Amino acid sequence: MSEYEKKVLEICNVSKKYGDFNALKDISFCINQGDIVGLLGHNGAGKSTLIKCVMGAIQSYTGDISYKGNNILTYREPFVKDVGILLEPAFVEYLSGEENLKLLAISMGKKYNQGKINELLEMVSLKKASKKKVSDYSFGMRQRLGLAQALLNDPKLLILDEPTVGLDPVGTELMKTTLKNMSQKGVAIMFSSHELQAVEDICNRIVVIQNGELIYDDSMDKLNSKEICIVTDNKPEDILCKFGEDVTVENCYVTIKDVKIIDEVISCIKENGLMIKDISTKNNMLFQFFKGGTSK
Repeated sequence: MSEYEKKVLEICNVSKKYGDFNALKDISFCINQGDIVGLLGHNGAGKSTLIKCVMGAIQSYTGDISYKGNNILTYREPFVKDVGILLEPAFVEYLSGEENLKLLAISMGKKYNQGKINELLEMVSLKKASKKKVSDYSFGMRQRLGLAQALLNDPKLLILDEPTVGLDPVGTELMKTTLKNMSQKGVAIMFSSHELQAVEDICNRIVVIQNGELIYDDSMDKLNSKEICIVTDNKPEDILCKFGEDVTVENCYVTIKDVKIIDEVISCIKENGLMIKDISTKNNMLFQFFKGGTSK
């Protein structure tokens, strides 16, 4: 499969202004088949604005958003047909969960399929409550019904805003399992969340927006990789330059970003007559990254 065929959603140089306020500044990244991308940022960072641009709820932005190589505004019908969205689920309160899904299927122009609706209700653990009026649903049950709604059209792209909010631990695990299963089927998924554990558990990539700017777009594995810190008795000068970006030096502190070369680095330090005073490890955990923000 070519790189082009893998690419599902591409956001290219997207900016959005409200008067003199830059809500988004030149955002660019893409989502490939099977990706689960966590969209992170503090409140007001621009996450919701970006999601609304992707949805088409905001169209007065600059830049380009494309689905499978086609602009989402001019290629609207195929995009809408293939995308599933969970933002703030809205239901007809006096209808049951099952009836709400049936109504939505009909409104989407789909042939009513009871088997499909039963399958979705089972998937989100609402089969036993399928005949109950939505007005009697808890917030967590509404979230799970919202996920069933988002999956009703067998989407190729899922966009979810805070999908685990209001869920108990069982509901959260169910949501994570469902998303991982969808990813394994090739569905591209992007979701915003403040539930960092959920992000760490299921995302293969994270995208971080801060003050409307993209400040991080890389793999979850890289973010959580361990670094080795070595303290020497004197500054190593230029003896470690050959290791390139895998090793950084600040005064007497040496940071090794690739654990596979630690023995080679230690040998180099000793061979040049320096003494190692301390060796420790640190982990770039998601919480510290998100809490402290990150420079570009």
